[in-house]
Amino acid sequence: MRSPFFLRRQASSRRRFLTSRFQVEVLEDRNTPYAITGDAWPHPEMISISIVPDGTLLGYNGGTPIYSNLIAQFNADMGSQDIWQDEILRAAQVWAQQTNINFKLMSDNGTASGGGNYQQGDPGMGDLRIAGYSMGGNLAGAYLPPPDTNYSLAGDIFFNTSYTFEATGGSGYDVFTVASHEIGHALGMDHSAVSAATMYASYLYEKSALNADDKSGIRAITAYSGARDPDSYDGGAGNDTFANASTVSINSTTKWGQVASADIYLTSDVDFYKVYAPSGHNGSLVVTVQSAGLSLLHPKVYVYDLWQNQIGYATGYGNYGTTVTVTVSSGIVAGRHYFVKVMGADSSAFGTGKYGVNFKFGTTNPSAIPLPNTTTAEGSPNVTGGLHPLETVSLPYFGSATFLTANTPFSRRVIQAERSTSMATIRVDLPTRNFAAAHHAAFAALAQGGYGESEALDVETMDDGELLEEAADCRRD
Repeated sequence: MRSPFFLRRQASSRRRFLTSRFQVEVLEDRNTPYAITGDAWPHPEMISISIVPDGTLLGYNGGTPIYSNLIAQFNADMGSQDIWQDEILRAAQVWAQQTNINFKLMSDNGTASGGGNYQQGDPGMGDLRIAGYSMGGNLAGAYLPPPDTNYSLAGDIFFNTSYTFEATGGSGYDVFTVASHEIGHALGMDHSAVSAATMYASYLYEKSALNADDKSGIRAITAYSGARDPDSYDGGAGNDTFANASTVSINSTTKWGQVASADIYLTSDVDFYKVYAPSGHNGSLVVTVQSAGLSLLHPKVYVYDLWQNQIGYATGYGNYGTTVTVTVSSGIVAGRHYFVKVMGADSSAFGTGKYGVNFKFGTTNPSAIPLPNTTTAEGSPNVTGGLHPLETVSLPYFGSATFLTANTPFSRRVIQAERSTSMATIRVDLPTRNFAAAHHAAFAALAQGGYGESEALDVETMDDGELLEEAADCRRD
């Protein structure tokens, strides 16, 4: 069974090499690009996200149930759900900016993890369910999309709530950095060897945007069809000016018209439409722009008369996936044309996405904007793919122990140990920059963990609770 991908922590990359008693191992400087898993959502036009309620059953550990506590812990860390939820949705939307996928936020009914009936499009929960619990040393984990995981566990993300997360540059791990990494996995991205990439396997520092390597990777997933495409109205000369405005037909009987599917595919994209007021209308014009159920776009809309004077305005700024309406209650003249301009409400990631528009000149309400139907039955049997190697797995925390250095005993705690197939990482709490002591403590920890003397070792030390910049990559003789 394939395990979820995990993001590990890592200290500074600056190294102080020790040669006494240890053989220095030169680590290969890899510059290989992004990697993709071959998995992707069957309906990338709409991938839903939900926040799992606290108390939702996530699984069992030796018969003991594990429940999500994400909301309570993140609220304690960051003050309110609005703050950290916005960062998680932004982490999703930076991927949507780059390719032909859209997200929406929906409620979650608290069904046990993996207990839904669909691999995508479940009406009771998101395709990407965001949960959290106190786990091992990794910061977070995510399951891949179908076909690797072919039931409701696909795309689910779990934060390690034993760590402190932050959203405003405070103390803790940046929630956007971690979320954008795990959402990358949930979309079908594998780890990158480019350290500046969001998809690099270790948390090195806060990353506020995707790297070029990440963008190339998500666009290489065949199901997502490359870079985000302009909509059909942007063909030819486009519709980004008054002169090139797309004319929308208004039904002479119902007195309304519709643009069912359009897209702000770049934050700089602007869409202009032109409509003619029909005879027999009631003298008003109502324009409704909807991104709700279509994307996380924050839309903004302007209405102009035929002389290009603004006569209406509305914005959905701060609302991810919403509906905004402009009502011009009087003064609309039959036979005259009017302009409508649609754009993103800001230049952030939420300034792109899919939307629809209704134009109403009479009393008859327009048809609803059609929403994607993404319901996809779970596979049979349920599978979670083959085992995928993780960058690290956690060893148990070690208690206090006494080690001997320069004939002076000291008692300090090995506070974390992690190990992959070839590398053991030991974090040692030391009062001074005593690297010999750090290595003695590390080897004692390895011995307690039952690991051999030939394994590569990375020792990180702490001074008064702060990680020092020096460390050592070495192999015991």
